[in-house]
This record gives sequence, structure tokens and C-alpha cells, in this order.
Amino acid sequence: MQSPINLLNMFTRSTKKKFKETNKGELSDSENIQWQVPTPLNTTLLPVLAFEAEMLPEGVRNYVIKHALRVNNAPVDYAALSVIVAAGSLVGGSVEIHPKKNDTEWALAPNLFSMIIGEPSAQKTPMLKCGLNLLDFVQKVSINKINIVNSSFHKLQKQEYEAQKKSINNEAEELIQSGEVEQAYNVLKKMGELDEPGQIIREVTINDATIEAVLDGLQTNPHGSLIFRDEINGWLKAIEQRELERSLYLEAFDASKSPYVQKRIGREDVTVPRLILSLLGGIQPSVILHLLSSSNHSGHTNDGLLERLLQVSIYPDKTHAYFVDEAPDHAEIENVQNIFLTLFKLTQKKGILGFKFMDDAQNVWSEWSAKLIQKTKEADVSLQSFYGKNHATCAKIALILHLLDEASNAETNQEFNPSEVINLKTVENAIGWMTYLESHTKRILALVSSKNELLPAEFLFNNLNKLAPKFTRQQLSQKNWKGLNNKEDRELAIAELIKSGYIFEVSKPSKAFIVNPLHQL
Repeated sequence: MQSPINLLNMFTRSTKKKFKETNKGELSDSENIQWQVPTPLNTTLLPVLAFEAEMLPEGVRNYVIKHALRVNNAPVDYAALSVIVAAGSLVGGSVEIHPKKNDTEWALAPNLFSMIIGEPSAQKTPMLKCGLNLLDFVQKVSINKINIVNSSFHKLQKQEYEAQKKSINNEAEELIQSGEVEQAYNVLKKMGELDEPGQIIREVTINDATIEAVLDGLQTNPHGSLIFRDEINGWLKAIEQRELERSLYLEAFDASKSPYVQKRIGREDVTVPRLILSLLGGIQPSVILHLLSSSNHSGHTNDGLLERLLQVSIYPDKTHAYFVDEAPDHAEIENVQNIFLTLFKLTQKKGILGFKFMDDAQNVWSEWSAKLIQKTKEADVSLQSFYGKNHATCAKIALILHLLDEASNAETNQEFNPSEVINLKTVENAIGWMTYLESHTKRILALVSSKNELLPAEFLFNNLNKLAPKFTRQQLSQKNWKGLNNKEDRELAIAELIKSGYIFEVSKPSKAFIVNPLHQL
């Protein structure tokens, strides 16, 4: 069997002979080419910042790191993000942060939309379980039990409410029968003074449901839910052409305190006291590339939903995966479970608990936010929407980090009363998160531009054997191949294939491009 080097020598001699026959014995420049194995035409990923353990509150840090290690040393980024999103969705509408010192009307719930991006082998689903398992635990241990109590209590309240309505109605009927119509009308006014009892039945995680089912669940859930999709592409495809559903999710992201009413024909309207959702799922690079390309060229998907998802989305470098078979650290797991049980206590308080920054933390956040405005003005269009929403995202992450810290230091069996001011260290950490997330967003967005730059090169690459052993610009233009119809695309393709070592430009005996013999082996 011939070695690659011998094959190359044989092929090169054959190619030279063919060139000499074609060019009357003159080979000149091409005789001096030192051929190397060409490099693949792969999209080059922009560098991203590595995840640092210190970005996580100390109380959940080891839990996240150990979880990633047990999944054969998968990227810790995935596990960390799942815990942050899960914590924000658990407390949901029970808390809010006022990022500005004086403008107290601007208040944000800590719900986040997030995607983790990676190849099918990246262990995305088991890593997302790091945060989801905590929500499942709280649902089973606390929420389900409270749901049963709330449901029973609501039935009793409903019975009393109906009895009061019946009593008022009976009294009004008697007055009408006796001819006292005006008095009957005044009695019926009492009906409007009655408060119809509501109930709180919460499912903190929704795996796969229609929008009708989601709304039905949120009718009794003022604190919101987390929609989890193993492959979020399915969810995105399902709502791609449904403008009403897309607008609903946009409102759910903003967590407006205004009621959301869905009108139904032939059925009772659905009224949601507060529409608030978090979102978490995995997606493959090729799929997000397609979605981003579609968003750039179609109006109906250019509504900002994908941009909101990109706010807290990551595409980390591959880790060095290796086989790991370690027992779970049950003490560490129980510790973090207790932290989440403590966070859940906030949802049992009346009203919404508000948070703000300490004075020094406020100064740092305000200065960062002011610089961000200028940065947004100078940014590429593709990044402007990302930067524009960074102010809110940073404040939300700061609140989640603060609550995790406070819950870590709280007594499990005591009432949870976290400090309502967020310190400087936490704000600086949140700003560090934004720098980290920015690097990932740039990598994700660059997939589109990088792919577009490579398209002409791929068209030429796929037809290279038809041009071998050499070709000229004129010959290429005469082919009129798809993707290479204009001069600009042809020049881009030629430049990329020269850079990757597939072709070599010579000027003697005439200008031409020699196809690398190794490409034809």
C-alpha cells in the first residue's frame, strides 16, 4: 500500500506532466509549490470567556462543579446557568429589583430566557438537570403540599362566596316582588363589593404544553413558571408563525403586573393576574444558525423574541471529556436543596418584596449602565438590541445572586427575611456575568456572518474537481455556477481556498490557479 507521501509524489509528477502537455513544457511557478494538506473549511468560532467558579455564590458553587464533573467533565457553564435561571424562576413574581436610585417605577422580576448551545454530544440535557432537579425537589416537597391546602381552602371560600351572593340575590328578589325596585337595585350593589376568592395552585416547571394549557396554569399562579424544552428548537418552530403566541411570550418576558386576558369564542375568557414566564432549553449550533439567518431575512420573526433569548445564552468551548464514575455528594445536594426551599418561602409572603442597591453598588451599576448606553450607540446593529437589554439583565442577575447568597446564610427552619439592599461585591459579580455573556453572544451572532463569508468558498470547493488541475478567473466566471455568479463572490471564494491551501495562484506562464493535488487524492 502506498503512503500518502508517495501518493502525493506520484500525483504531483502526473500533474506536472499534464501541465507541461497543456502549457508546451512551461511549468515555471507551479514547479516550486510545496504542497501541504489543506485545512478544512470550518467556521471559525470567536473566543469566549471561560466560566470562573467565583461567578457563582459560594453556597451553590461546589454543587454545580461536582455535577459537571460527574457528567464526564461536561462544560460547567451549562450547569451554572441552569441553577441561575431556576432560582430566578422559583422566586418569580414574589420579588423585584429597582435598579435606578430615583426612578422607583422601573421594577424587574428575575425571570430569564436562556439557551445553552452545543453539539448533540455536549451533554446539554444532563447538565440542565443541575437546576431543574432543584425545582422538581421543591415542587414535590413543598409546592404540591401547599397546592392541596390551597385547593381545599379555596373550595370553602368559594362556598361562602356563593352563599353570600345567593343571600343578596334572594333579598333583592323579595324587594322586587314587593314593588321596591330601587331598594332591590341598591341591595344588588352589594354583589359588586364581594371579592371572588382566587386560589394559588402552582406548577413551577412546564415541560411541554399548548399556550392554552400554559395560560390555564398561570391563572392560579401569580409567581410564574419555567418552560423547559430539552431541544428549544421545537418550541421556536411551534410559535414561528403564530404572532399571538409570540406576543404573549414577549409580554411574559417583561413580567407586566397588568392582567392578561385571552378572549375565547364559545368559552369563558381566561384572565391571568400576572403573566410571567422563564424559559430554558438546549439547541444545536446548526439550528441556531438557521434561526438567526431566518430572523435577519424575515419580518414576522424579527420581533425581538430571539434577541431576548440571546441575552442569557451560552456557547462554551468543548471540555476535555473523560469517563467519570463518582457517587453524588448527597450532603452538598441537600445543602442546595435547602437553599432553594428557603428561596421558595418568599413566594408565601404577601405582596412583592422590593430590592435596591447599596449606595456604593448603585454608583458602580449606574456608571456601568451609562457607559453601556454609549457602547450601544457605537455597536454594530446586530449587537445593539443585545446591549439595549443588558441594563435589565444585569439587575436581574444581581438580584438572583443576592438571594442565593442570603438563602445560603439563612436558618432552614426560620422565616426568611433577606436583606433588601444588594452589596457592591454582588453587583460587580453581576457585571462580570454580563462581560462573560457578551463574549458568548458575539460568538453566537458571528456564526451567521462567518457562515455567509464561507458560502462562496463552499460552492467553489464542491466544484473544484471539475476545474482541476488548473483554472483561470475567466474559466470560473464562464461556468456560471450557483453562488459564484458575481465577481465579488468568486474573489471571496478564491481568497478563502488559497488561505486554506486548496489552490495556489501562479503568474507564469500565465495567471492561473493550481488545484492542490492532495485535494484530489
